[in-house]
Amino acid sequence: MPIQFNQIPGSGLVAPMFAFEVNSAGGYGSPARLLLIGHKTSAGSLAANTPTVIGSQSDADSLCGPGSMLREMVRIARQNAPLQEIWAMHVAEPAGTAQVSTLTVGAGAAGTAGFGAIDICGERLTIAIASADTVAAIAGSIASAINAYFNAQTGAMLPVTATSAAGIVSVAARHPGAILADIDYAVPTDLTGNIFAPSGRITVASTTAGTGTPTLATALAALGDDPYDVIVSPWGDAASIGACTTALNDTSGRWPTAASPTAM
Repeated sequence: MPIQFNQIPGSGLVAPMFAFEVNSAGGYGSPARLLLIGHKTSAGSLAANTPTVIGSQSDADSLCGPGSMLREMVRIARQNAPLQEIWAMHVAEPAGTAQVSTLTVGAGAAGTAGFGAIDICGERLTIAIASADTVAAIAGSIASAINAYFNAQTGAMLPVTATSAAGIVSVAARHPGAILADIDYAVPTDLTGNIFAPSGRITVASTTAGTGTPTLATALAALGDDPYDVIVSPWGDAASIGACTTALNDTSGRWPTAASPTAM
């Protein structure tokens, strides 16, 4: 059987030879579809309840908004499956409250030059502290570090924003809802010289609990019969799971099985 080569060996060859060619035929493209359901921020332009293909992290930033739930979901999904076809769908935020926590800088953190470190959602933030810094100045530096945070290695951003006043940093979740009620704060004790490490130099407290869950029925109905191999929703409450069960069941859901013939 003749074989078609893209590159023909030099003409005029008369000696016997065995020739082969390796052709990648281009990069591999996965035919599978991944759908991520979550919230965008007001900075994102993604339409509500509309599945939209996300071609790159830059698309996620502009369509979902920097630091948004959906933006971070896309980032993590892309790291785990670089060639995956990823779609995102924004659902409206619930009529609830956003989680608010406070970081209170104690007097012991002032008066000593060095650095302070705190972990938020597993991301480590460090600030420089001068010996002349007051607790208000230190709190302001923490708030600025939170708002400007970007992990250059992983691309991670924080799900919170911050303001400060009188030595207290108020940290609010980017989205309302109970799902962001468990944001983790920790002061690392394994860093020699961390000014925040001694007890009492920074205190974390929850002042407003995150409440509310979104309504998923409209978003799930918008999927129609478009195929998705994997659908990811971050909500595990009973109402959200019930909405997914109703939409995806094979009796009356998106793709119901053929009805049994009526007995005569």
